Amino acid sequence: MKRVLFVFILLGVLLGGFSCRSSQEEAGMPAPAGVETPREGMADTKFPPEWLDEIGFKVAWKMDFHTKLVNMFYIWSRDRLHGLYVETEDHRLYKMNPKNGEVLWVVVLKEAISQSPYLYLYEGVRSIAEEEEELNRYEITQMDLIIKRILAMGKLTPELYLITANKLVCIDDEHGRLLWEKHLPFGVSSPPIASYSYAYVADWRRRLFALRKDNRTIDWDFAADGDLTAGGFSYDPGLFFADERGYVYCLNAATGKEIWRSKTLDRITSPPFFYQSRLFVGSWDGSVYALRDNDGSVLWRFDCEYPVVDQPVAIDDPDKKVATVYAVTSKTVRKIFYAIDRTTGKERWRLRHGMRFLLQGRHNAYILDIKGRICAVDLLKGIVRWQRPFNMVNFFVVNPSDRRAIKKEFGFYHIYCGFRNGLVYALEEREMY
Repeated sequence: MKRVLFVFILLGVLLGGFSCRSSQEEAGMPAPAGVETPREGMADTKFPPEWLDEIGFKVAWKMDFHTKLVNMFYIWSRDRLHGLYVETEDHRLYKMNPKNGEVLWVVVLKEAISQSPYLYLYEGVRSIAEEEEELNRYEITQMDLIIKRILAMGKLTPELYLITANKLVCIDDEHGRLLWEKHLPFGVSSPPIASYSYAYVADWRRRLFALRKDNRTIDWDFAADGDLTAGGFSYDPGLFFADERGYVYCLNAATGKEIWRSKTLDRITSPPFFYQSRLFVGSWDGSVYALRDNDGSVLWRFDCEYPVVDQPVAIDDPDKKVATVYAVTSKTVRKIFYAIDRTTGKERWRLRHGMRFLLQGRHNAYILDIKGRICAVDLLKGIVRWQRPFNMVNFFVVNPSDRRAIKKEFGFYHIYCGFRNGLVYALEEREMY
């Protein structure tokens, strides 16, 4: 009898331990073997790692926001200093200089950001020569009109558009001023887009609405074939976006009239990437498409092993005469990272388990893999030169800076990473690599 009782007690202890361990695993701790779960405070003790210098990197700058981070965004532009944006738990949005970490402005929001921000720069609206030509038409006696015209030219400051809950928010990106807010009577399905006169938002009924910037009224709407969840961009006079039926659209940004549409074989859930008059589109049909921006014709199609679920990234390196499109394919936990020749659409190399592009450096492409490691891969040959664990980092952003932007000091050889405890680091690739 005592033996039986002892066996039942022992069995109960074992089952109790197993139950306790299972509940801890369901709660996310401890992590499975070989995977380190990010924890608050880890940056103070484990970051930056001691071996950072050995792999050719240094800490360019560090910033402590003294409050929890909920998101980071990186926005690049062709002829302007790129921007790093940090959102904190108290609904503050900070814009940082990506070169030195200086906070350029901060805006207090009422709700959390629910979609990726969109920056409209008024690039290419009117050239300097066109402005000067118009000013030369005035007579010297019309000095008052000349002064008004010059002042009006200075008002076209870049605008940052955000979605917070069901509200469209417009911020002066130059000075960090809240310009206006617009409550939307529908749920927003994708990031906003903007053009010279309009801001565009999509609902869950496959419709894209054009709101006038001056009075925030809906001027026109466009019915797509599928849900608009991917987002898009404007390049005056065109408006480009994709839907979940696999269509890529080009509309007239002012009138909403359809100019062209191009069809892929499955849904599109990430926005097209625009680079040098080309659209690079990733589809769930397992392909990356290169489309002409004027008519939507397919220049090339690259077949991948799995669906392309994230936005492709196109980068040129004129010094090395390398033009690349980077794409990530995914199926459950299996991921493959591709480097595709941008001109021919042929595979240059692939990396299994790669999940995010971080930076194209002087000689390497830096890729985050599914185990939280950063892998340095040779740009031309695809050879992995080193890989080191960075699984203590909570936030990474994609930095698509090409060599031209870096020479003009619009972009930098930086990997930007953040921690939930409020720390943000810029890791700079040094000359040795």
